[in-house]
Amino acid sequence: MSSIDTSAENSEIPHSNSAHHVKFNIQEEEFKNHHENLEINSLGPHAFNVNLGYLKVDHNYKVTFSLHLSNPQNPAQNYENIRYLADRSSKHVIFKEMRKESNNLYSFTVIFYAYREKHDQETIYFSLDDSNGHEHSSAHGSSAHHDHHNNTNTHNKLVIHFEAKVLGQHQGTPLLRNGITLLHSHSNSSSTSSFNDKSHFNIN
Repeated sequence: MSSIDTSAENSEIPHSNSAHHVKFNIQEEEFKNHHENLEINSLGPHAFNVNLGYLKVDHNYKVTFSLHLSNPQNPAQNYENIRYLADRSSKHVIFKEMRKESNNLYSFTVIFYAYREKHDQETIYFSLDDSNGHEHSSAHGSSAHHDHHNNTNTHNKLVIHFEAKVLGQHQGTPLLRNGITLLHSHSNSSSTSSFNDKSHFNIN
């Protein structure tokens, strides 16, 4: 009688260990994906935060990512003719293109210049079309400068925040996440003006 009980107990052990290993492998895969892929968080229907991971200072990166765009209050919202607001967006990010991948999925490509060490945060803005295909009006001049610091006035905008941890010149080479490609680095103090010359980034 006791041998049967012992056999029954032993038969449970491999099953328990197997379940434990499966759980560990899933956690390991989630950890791997978290550190290899861009981390994109939705802050609202038209606001997103894109975590680029580690970059290196004074380097330019091509960043390609996809966003799911939808408006529950206006299902007929047209996103194909949104307008990039260069005067309001960060001067350290260049918008290259947006492509529709599927029903509500859109691919974006930007050039990101890691211009300062440690924690770098940049934001770009787009003006949205209304349901009739007319663009909402955008601010100009001093009011545009005011809007740049007043993020509450973004109800008719698509807002994309970027953040990255930027390594210094002598801190090694970071492993880039999927969707990020190194273009080139700057070697002198005129890096900002060079970055603003878009002819350097004919990547299409």
